[in-house]
Amino acid sequence: MDIKLMPEKYHKSSKKVSLFRDGFTIDSDHLLLFSLSLLLLIIILCLGLWGYKIYLSRDIDTSITEIEELQSQRNFELEASFANLKIKIEDFKQIAKVHVYPSKIFKILEELTIPQIKFIGLDVNLLEAELVLETESIDYNTLAKQIVVLEDDSRIKNVDLSGVNLDDSGKVNSNLKIKIDSDFLYSE
Repeated sequence: MDIKLMPEKYHKSSKKVSLFRDGFTIDSDHLLLFSLSLLLLIIILCLGLWGYKIYLSRDIDTSITEIEELQSQRNFELEASFANLKIKIEDFKQIAKVHVYPSKIFKILEELTIPQIKFIGLDVNLLEAELVLETESIDYNTLAKQIVVLEDDSRIKNVDLSGVNLDDSGKVNSNLKIKIDSDFLYSE
């Protein structure tokens, strides 16, 4: 036997709530449970982000402290000497680029001189890559051959002949002004 203590009209029935147009319905009890779960999830998420913010601020403070500690350990004299060393290295590189190899002049003269030519004097101007040679040759023909040999070499830009005369012994004295290719003097 079924005894009802509460009349049917007072009996609580859950209402159905329509969430969307297409007729999707949910009980009001379930809607309350869903809302409370969503609220709890949002609160947990906010607390997690707030805790992560505190963790990051502590991490930033720790990093700042470490940076300040390392900054106090810097050796400014050593840093200045490294900067000075860098400047000196750059200066040395510039000097090495424009370094003249004067020994190459003698190598050219050795390679290109005809055996019947004798050098009496030498004047070198490295800034303008010029040589003035006082020569003594056995005759005019030999002097002409020497000029042709010098002019045919690619390392020599120009050869000028001046002061040609015949001395008492019959030898030809002259001055040869030779312009050398400056790229040749500056390369290794």
